[in-house]
Amino acid sequence: MRIRVVTLGVALVLAGSGCVKTSRDVAVPSAPDDRGLVAHWTFDESRGSVAKDVTGNGHDARLKGAQTLPEGHGRALLLEAKEAYADAGVAPGFQTAAGGAFSLWFRPRKLQGGLVNWSKGSGWTDIRLTLAFNTFYGGNEFLVSVSDGRSFEKIPVPAPPLDQWTHMAVSFAGPNLTVFVNGVPAVSRSVNCVPDRTGIPLWIGRCEGLGEA
Repeated sequence: MRIRVVTLGVALVLAGSGCVKTSRDVAVPSAPDDRGLVAHWTFDESRGSVAKDVTGNGHDARLKGAQTLPEGHGRALLLEAKEAYADAGVAPGFQTAAGGAFSLWFRPRKLQGGLVNWSKGSGWTDIRLTLAFNTFYGGNEFLVSVSDGRSFEKIPVPAPPLDQWTHMAVSFAGPNLTVFVNGVPAVSRSVNCVPDRTGIPLWIGRCEGLGEA
């Protein structure tokens, strides 16, 4: 829902890939290559309603009420309205059950809203995989939530500082989930379910059920 965040780049990889590439070519170790990269949005477009997938895989995202603005050597996606987000749609490459990862650079102006999200409703079992601030009950807990549609699990993660760029990556393989902050593992644990994202679109900057306060 509502979010005040500037997002620099978002990247997705498939299971078995050795790194997570971002718009500043920062990689989460282990291997120095980007094999398995599914999609990468740098949000460098200065006009229009489409964010190009720079991998050439064709997973362009549509900007819904969001805009880009100059930031550093390129541009960034500004998410400050209630319904400002990027919709990357549904694609088989986003939904592999074996595992995968996503990463992003972001600078929050307020600790609220969804950052990267697959959900089909506002219930916890509807939110299949998300990195978001949970402000529904008035707090601002930062978490990763996973669900297979029957059970779910919430994993608290370290909150980022306001008005500073932070790089985060979420990697999962089967029940094993790891969250990296600025390239350093911050949370690593086994979860009770594998996120089922079949037929569910990827949103950047929006999450149903969270961030509504």
